[in-house]
Amino acid sequence: MKGSVIPAVAMVLMIAVGGNPAMSAEQPKSTATETWLDLQRGGTASTPVHKRVEGEISQRSYRRLLKSFEREIPTRFFPSEGPNRGSRN
Repeated sequence: MKGSVIPAVAMVLMIAVGGNPAMSAEQPKSTATETWLDLQRGGTASTPVHKRVEGEISQRSYRRLLKSFEREIPTRFFPSEGPNRGSRN
């Protein structure tokens, strides 16, 4: 696992600083955001190892997801009013 993470991290860092080996000299330079979006879309830096979340962690995550639907999404958000007080319906 560790061996596959290091090359992926190195590739991401290289792309982040503008050293994308896949870009030729003829292509115009893209913004950092465009580069990240291309990286996500293409999946070229993804790991070949797919790990599933199992057991108690999976159950707790799913319960938290379900709990997030208990409150209605506010029509407006007022962050200056602090946590749990940011909605006025």
